[in-house]
Amino acid sequence: MNDFFLGLKIYGDDFSLDEMTYWFKEEENGYSNLGYVDSETDYYPYHLMNFNYGWKYVDGDALKVLGLGSAFGSEFEKVKELISSITIVEPGKKFWRRAAFGHELNYLMPNATGRLDFNNSTFELITVFGVLHHIPNVSYVFSELIRVLKPGGYLLIREPIISMGDWRFPRSGLTKNERGISIGCMNELILQHGMELMAENFIGFSPMQKIMSKLGLRNYWSNNIVVEIDRALCRLFKFNYRYHRIKFLHRFAPSTGYWVVRKK
Repeated sequence: MNDFFLGLKIYGDDFSLDEMTYWFKEEENGYSNLGYVDSETDYYPYHLMNFNYGWKYVDGDALKVLGLGSAFGSEFEKVKELISSITIVEPGKKFWRRAAFGHELNYLMPNATGRLDFNNSTFELITVFGVLHHIPNVSYVFSELIRVLKPGGYLLIREPIISMGDWRFPRSGLTKNERGISIGCMNELILQHGMELMAENFIGFSPMQKIMSKLGLRNYWSNNIVVEIDRALCRLFKFNYRYHRIKFLHRFAPSTGYWVVRKK
């Protein structure tokens, strides 16, 4: 287990089909059952974050879009004018809805193997926001995302870059199996597939997030000043990054990675 906790390998990446199926069943409704459900009408907290670290790098219009694990599809609201169609692969059926912000939403269930039932080079834009760390075979799913992405298309990824504790034991507020993807493992996947790295940002300064949570302030990512302070602190303390945090001082570092890559 040492390589996994050092962030050198991704736990679950080499699971058998039976192990992946069992994991899938445990995670299928894990997120939605926790109650972390952004309202389908008036509250999605990450619009400003997505603009600062994602959307501003995307060029084009009439984009055919895939959202992996995109729940209500709320992430696409602020770029709706760039989109021609939206397909969402989402296991939690309580999130499914027919349409939003002037677009029909086409929902599909994922399968335990992670295979995406689309032809090669189908989509111009794919988003994966906080999803890969719920999946066992991350490397295979990543390769599937690249396969269905058109040349010149964009893949936006946001994932925790820390272990989120010891996933072998129950953790409050988390699903049973989720664990973050280390910076090294994510960069290795991008390199292996020959993707063009458009942007890489490390954000989510844990002590500041904790303080704001204690104060009952839930608009962490919706305030420009807070976002800029978070960005500065994460840059300053990146030297202190550890994948598996076992000491209090390890928390003084970024906790989330945001990547924008393009298929050559």
